[in-house]
Amino acid sequence: MDIDKKIYKLTSAKNRVWGIYAQDMETGKKFTLNSDRIFESASTIKLQILLALFKKIGDEKISLHTPLKIASKQIGKGSGILQYFDLSKPITLYNIALLMIIVSDNSATNVLIDYLGKDYINKCIKSIGLANTRLLTEKVDFPANFKRAKTKMANTTAFDMAKTFIDLENFKLFDEKMTKKIIKILCEQEYNGKIPRLLPTWANLGVKRQKIIKIGNKTGTIVYERDNFLTYSSDVALIYPKRRRTIVMAIYMEGQGEKNHIFTSDNAANTTMSKIGLLLYNYFTQK
Repeated sequence: MDIDKKIYKLTSAKNRVWGIYAQDMETGKKFTLNSDRIFESASTIKLQILLALFKKIGDEKISLHTPLKIASKQIGKGSGILQYFDLSKPITLYNIALLMIIVSDNSATNVLIDYLGKDYINKCIKSIGLANTRLLTEKVDFPANFKRAKTKMANTTAFDMAKTFIDLENFKLFDEKMTKKIIKILCEQEYNGKIPRLLPTWANLGVKRQKIIKIGNKTGTIVYERDNFLTYSSDVALIYPKRRRTIVMAIYMEGQGEKNHIFTSDNAANTTMSKIGLLLYNYFTQK
């Protein structure tokens, strides 16, 4: 069975729509499915906020150790741990950015949106050639009984997010030193239950058998329980196999009725995404 048939078998459920763009930077080989379809980005938009931050830092010679005071109005419900911190002391830009990425911290995201400005972030997104990606909110917050109409975060496509990673890897966005700092943050990711889950990493196989050195990724999930469990699930990843160039994957899913294991690794959409990730990895690496 070829790769198209295998992935079609996984993505053919009637209640879900998938968008995929994957590319092997070693060979140039690609796989696409609805790669230009616009999805709710969920927390994958935080990648673009991170890049906008690094652009400002580079352009204005700002230190990542610059302290910022966190205001109570910037605290948002949902993912992250900053909402539980003692906020009497400032936190450095680096630590805020780290929280935004590795635990998808909504409050840290709000601090950076305030610091950068929504218009500046969208200007940065446009400047790197992303036609279908846009930050829509000025505050990420998911209070009790939230609904889709009032909590849209951002729009994007699988192609736009994959292009971002490809350009980042090719040093088209930043110089090598700055790029390494960004990738280091992405590789500290704590949420590895989607694309990385089944891949031959140290966490899955141990040091001797691992075939992947590291993965830098950013996930996204929103579930609207009051809108028939409308679910947006996504992951964008830089995969670094041993002795070869990077593999880039961006996978997005929009589905209805995901009522079981909503935020666990057993969620059906998430396990499907993991299987797609493994299929694509094998497709690119097997001779």
